[in-house]
Amino acid sequence: ALWIIPRMVQGMGLQMVIRRQGKQHLSPIEQQYVTPVELITGFRPCQWLVGYEWSKNPSNDPLWLTASICYDATDLKLASDLRDRSDVFAIPALNVDVGTFDQMAQALHYHMFQLVLIANNGAYGGSNAHVPRGEAFQRQVFHTHGQPQATISFFEIDDIKGMKAIIQQQDAQIKAQAEAIQSQDARLKPLEAAAVIPPIEE
Repeated sequence: ALWIIPRMVQGMGLQMVIRRQGKQHLSPIEQQYVTPVELITGFRPCQWLVGYEWSKNPSNDPLWLTASICYDATDLKLASDLRDRSDVFAIPALNVDVGTFDQMAQALHYHMFQLVLIANNGAYGGSNAHVPRGEAFQRQVFHTHGQPQATISFFEIDDIKGMKAIIQQQDAQIKAQAEAIQSQDARLKPLEAAAVIPPIEE
């Protein structure tokens, strides 16, 4: 897949930056081209994080966008690594198993605590977006089902500052909970050590 990133460069006007996003995990359809002769192979040498400068204040952190192609989004190690690094996780897909990817989008937006967007091919439908906020009915931004059809959906993140503040607040709570658990473990270790010291025989 390609990242096509528009940038306004002073003295040069509108410029397009293109970056290639690799794919490591092949789908069942792609597996047909692996045996008996390996015509394609999984290859993801890097994971791009694209910063969107949403504020004129240079001290504000960019909105970080990242993406995984189709089955790469099922890699929980990648999702865990990206959790504290990205704000929007996009998944372009050519996926027949629409139901599984629907559930995956819901699970990932909880696990990663960020906006998760699936853009599936119109041949199968099942594009959707979930954002971590409010009640359950507020979290699903859109959901497109049915096939075969060509559908274009637009949505806007109207409060980027607020969304990033919620994510940072959640991260701070998780960090505080982790520190509390570590502190509790540190207090328990001396007691455990004392419990296993055998009595001294006179």
